[in-house]
Amino acid sequence: MVSIGNGNVRDKIPAAGPMRESVRAKRARTLALSVCWIAVILLLWFSRLGAVSVDRINLFEMVHAADRIFWGRCLQAESGREPSTGLPVTAYTFEVLRGIKGTQVGDSIRFRQLSGGTAGAIRGLPEFSRGQEILLFLYPDSRLGLTSPVGLDQGMFRVGKGGRKGRTVLNRMGNTNLLHRASSLQIQGSTLNSQEQAALRPGASISLDRFESVVRRIDRYWAQQEPTSR
Repeated sequence: MVSIGNGNVRDKIPAAGPMRESVRAKRARTLALSVCWIAVILLLWFSRLGAVSVDRINLFEMVHAADRIFWGRCLQAESGREPSTGLPVTAYTFEVLRGIKGTQVGDSIRFRQLSGGTAGAIRGLPEFSRGQEILLFLYPDSRLGLTSPVGLDQGMFRVGKGGRKGRTVLNRMGNTNLLHRASSLQIQGSTLNSQEQAALRPGASISLDRFESVVRRIDRYWAQQEPTSR
């Protein structure tokens, strides 16, 4: 504080210098806390999703981790911001053409994920365009209402026509991860026959019908292992 007056009357006012420093310090602390808060939110989200990993995950792990599995057509992609953090997100709307887990034919599925084309984007985070047909394995929504394909691009399968063999599916890893580290107990428990195992091993596209049948049986296998969690 500094004093002004004629010796008899003294008024005290706060000094300008310390006040300016206090405001700057407060703003710095607020900015630091905001950055830390966003970092914590991202850490919690990624921990919830288990998504940021360079490890390959197999089909058993993908089915177990997925909240929704479906073949669908992208109807809309809308860019925006996550309200509580300001992070760039994209909201996708899909029409379900074939529901496999947690969905059924005709459902309209809307989900949000971090935008992949922005600065600092997560490597391997898939993006979708209107009219695109994809078979998706989606994680459950995080506390922020965000999700992503299981294992990032490992849980995104492009659906092709495949000529006389019908529609086929192939992910960005060329399906090389589908039986990676899968145990013999898992394979036997899901009743995969030799032809299905051969179709899952070579890293080539697989019939959509056969793939759906395999995924449904793997889901039943997990239900038998964890009956109280379903």
